Amino acid sequence: PPPAADPAAAAPPRPHQLPPPRTLRFQVQRGEQQGEGVWRWAPQGDRYEASLTATLDGRPLIDQRSQGGFDAQGLAPVREVERQGRASARAVNFQRDKGLVSFSGSAREVALPEGAQGRLSWLPQLLAVLAGTEGWAVGSELTVPVAGSDGELDDWRWVLADRQAPSGGAALHWVREARRAYDHRIDLWLEVNSPHWPLEWQWQRMPGGNAVRWTRLPEPP
Repeated sequence: PPPAADPAAAAPPRPHQLPPPRTLRFQVQRGEQQGEGVWRWAPQGDRYEASLTATLDGRPLIDQRSQGGFDAQGLAPVREVERQGRASARAVNFQRDKGLVSFSGSAREVALPEGAQGRLSWLPQLLAVLAGTEGWAVGSELTVPVAGSDGELDDWRWVLADRQAPSGGAALHWVREARRAYDHRIDLWLEVNSPHWPLEWQWQRMPGGNAVRWTRLPEPP
């Protein structure tokens, strides 16, 4: 395995402002299939839990769980578990004491970068970083290292593409382009004002995949 990161070479603290607890419900659509999803963000003290679940036409689409704490970079996940459809669950373990990321579905281990996230914790981390430094202009870029349950760890490069929601209202439209064949492009529309709660997002495998669209549902009065 690669050597653990040198603590003396730690990155400087990253400005961030953690979002408060929130549960949001979404309409989920892929082609003609429809369903509902729930995103839950639950920080408490020096720990957090987060989850994302969804069904399409009554069948499971995704079930993600993340838990961890916080450090100078923002979220510091310890373990993430992901189940897609009816497949077996797979986990990503952030071994902070060893400076490594390991995967239940692979013998591979990789060095743990500063600020690394999982495929669920990246969203509240992005909200925290955006709130920590206001005034993001179109063309701004933001990079977040993300580890996935398939054994990959990539830098997710986000670009603020425009400030318009699909409905025509104001929003921060961030785009993460696919980096290779069969990777995902992600479009994310956030509220303009802090804490920048998500309004919509869309994942699409490139090339040729069916887009999965999440649209936030109105909350009960």
